[in-house]
Amino acid sequence: MRASLAVLLVLALATCRKNIPLPDVTAPRDEATVARGAYLGTTLCSCVTCHSPRDWSKWSGPADLAHAMSGGENVGPLDGLGAGSVLHPPNLTPHRLSNWTDAELVRAITTGMGRGNHALFPAMPYVEYRALALDDALAIVAWLRTLEPVATETPPRALPFPLELVVNAIPKPVVLRERAPHPDDADYGEYVTHIAGCVWCHTEVDGRGTMVAGRQFAGGHAFTMRAPANGEVFSANLTPDPETGLGKVSKQDFLARFHGVDPATLPPGAPNSVMMWSQYHRVSDQDLGAIYDYLRTLPPQVHQVTKFQLNE
Repeated sequence: MRASLAVLLVLALATCRKNIPLPDVTAPRDEATVARGAYLGTTLCSCVTCHSPRDWSKWSGPADLAHAMSGGENVGPLDGLGAGSVLHPPNLTPHRLSNWTDAELVRAITTGMGRGNHALFPAMPYVEYRALALDDALAIVAWLRTLEPVATETPPRALPFPLELVVNAIPKPVVLRERAPHPDDADYGEYVTHIAGCVWCHTEVDGRGTMVAGRQFAGGHAFTMRAPANGEVFSANLTPDPETGLGKVSKQDFLARFHGVDPATLPPGAPNSVMMWSQYHRVSDQDLGAIYDYLRTLPPQVHQVTKFQLNE
């Protein structure tokens, strides 16, 4: 009976691949739009970190900007998907994207559905990017069009069964707001916090990679440190709890944590962070301040997080 139910589940998941219609959009190519897209892609959304080689001999593994957006490392084994898994963030320079339409790119970024109804793996944070405003999504597309082509290829995705089938069920249609909120709008802080991807990294997840309900922003999400470091690093509690979170951290100190980043070379085996400090330190004071203000509105959660757990 259990075997029959398992077969039915697999068959159901196999048929969950969705046909998400393409939006009727074209990205503007004006200077202001491209500049906005560059800011989002290199700092706030930090696309450049995952989609580029990273130097893990330095603090936070800064992106190799000489090969920006040419494809990232295999994150599958490092993110708990198994030793044989293959999951490279792909090349997003015009070498690979020249035959993608603007509409296809917007759909991929905001729904997780690529060309040929190919579902993206949610390590690409399209669940968070469902909150992107259409003008910001188009700005990222406009910026991608300006990049220098880099002729590299990443291996095709290979996931353990039945994860490939599960991934097909995740993308879904989304109705995007037309315009990003203005800094004076009440929801601006929430907007920039979500498109920066803070919630998933700073929330514990279960064995399936799903965020634990009621623990949003309370930290404790474990990440495997990249070589030469050896061990796990745990995300911080961002709720305003005064003892275990940010309750006693001033806005000035919060901003200083970002702007004081020094991507110096690490001693061999020293603990490292997977957070994109080397890109986030370029986020504007306005946006960092808005994130801080939004985090202060969250319910405090008592959760003491040990930052590093090193392996012998």
